[in-house]
Amino acid sequence: MPGTNLTREEAQERARLLTVDAYEIDLDLSGAQEGGTYRSVTTVRFDSAESGAESFIDLVAPTVHEVVLNGEALDAAAVFSDSRIALPGLREGANELKVVADCAYTNTGEGLHRFVDPVDEQAYLYTQFEVPDARRVFASFEQPDLKATFRFTVKAPAGWTVISNSPTPEPKDDVWSFEPTPRISTYITALIAGPYHAVHSTYEKDGQTVRSASTAAPRWRSTWTRTRSSTSPGRASRGSRRSSTTRTRSPSTTSSSSRSSTRAPWRTRARSPSATSTSSAPR
Repeated sequence: MPGTNLTREEAQERARLLTVDAYEIDLDLSGAQEGGTYRSVTTVRFDSAESGAESFIDLVAPTVHEVVLNGEALDAAAVFSDSRIALPGLREGANELKVVADCAYTNTGEGLHRFVDPVDEQAYLYTQFEVPDARRVFASFEQPDLKATFRFTVKAPAGWTVISNSPTPEPKDDVWSFEPTPRISTYITALIAGPYHAVHSTYEKDGQTVRSASTAAPRWRSTWTRTRSSTSPGRASRGSRRSSTTRTRSPSTTSSSSRSSTRAPWRTRARSPSATSTSSAPR
């Protein structure tokens, strides 16, 4: 069934056989406002310790369109089953795999979560991959001892902000091309996309950037918060952007610096799009 978990024996055998080098992940989120599915293209380079060995890569997706292993197209319907893509006849040494699939947005917090804010009626996206849910967004060897570098390229709607583990680039034609990450596990890769207001910061030591981080919150909330702070405590002015109707669910921040002893009226107990801080430092 979809979502089949990895056994200890399978993980040990795959770690013995494979060494993963790099992922290149292209995501087309241009239709995110409508929801449904999005195109995910994964290219992964890895080494096999044996010639002719068989293994598998993990993927949870409604549809797999293409599977190309070392330049040879495989029958996607035959090799994709139960959240896994079979990889027969591996080469000893370098291998390259390309997987083209349609992946699904979720609203339960796993994979790429999509939330439509009732305040501005805009879609907000964020990822939650711990522990086995990166495979809901891209094909991956989903176990923490098979680390690799990750290069994300994301096509997003015009005017959106996209944040990932690597420093945020300037978009070109609504495409955000991130630099490769350090070698990290699949489950700590991260992506935030939507009409967010983003704040970027860096920490430097001895003249070198040790860590860079980004925090995001919905743009309307940032505007409303600044407006409220200039009015009397606990009450927004009649001219402010939001009044008592802001007591509806909306994306919330999870940065520790935003916590207070008084629970804000727009916070919810359920999972909601969070202003997740992303870091380029490997775990």
